[in-house]
Amino acid sequence: MLRVTKDRKRKYVSLGISVNPEHWDFSKNQPKSDCPNREFIELMIAEKLKAYNSTIIELKATNQDFTSSSLVDKVDGGNSLVYKETFKVLLLNNANKIIGYTTISDGGLTSTIVDVRVIIQTALVCNATSIIITHNHPSGNPRPSGQDDSLTKKIKAACELMDIRILDHIIVTPYDSFYYYCDEGRL
Repeated sequence: MLRVTKDRKRKYVSLGISVNPEHWDFSKNQPKSDCPNREFIELMIAEKLKAYNSTIIELKATNQDFTSSSLVDKVDGGNSLVYKETFKVLLLNNANKIIGYTTISDGGLTSTIVDVRVIIQTALVCNATSIIITHNHPSGNPRPSGQDDSLTKKIKAACELMDIRILDHIIVTPYDSFYYYCDEGRL
């Protein structure tokens, strides 16, 4: 199976196609000029790289102070938190300035699956010293579920292990109601 590497790192994305090794230039990691399916393979590689690049964290440095509402506005992106559950993490430096944010997972109407390891990995890769996690409830009910509470405890424990502060877990609804774990004394 052909695999595409990003900057020669050990992160591979499978294209799901096979290429005869005699038609592949291993030094340049691309098909040779005499490859019968060269255009198709290059198109597949371009599409996979585009998809891969879209998942890379887009860091947007800012020197502005923030409030919980401004953070929600920053990551909301318009209607992105309305019709399905979405889980995001905001990454902050030691001065509590936002250094970036990313979507951890998109789910369905009533839930989304969150891998705590991805949150920690993201924070470590970005040199974040603090994080704020946020997700939405499309139902409009801002109260956390039992799964929300359990996940928050798992993330908090993982953050403590890696010396990363979790400043808040914010639950957002499409009706401008919020639940702040920190405000409720639950962090």
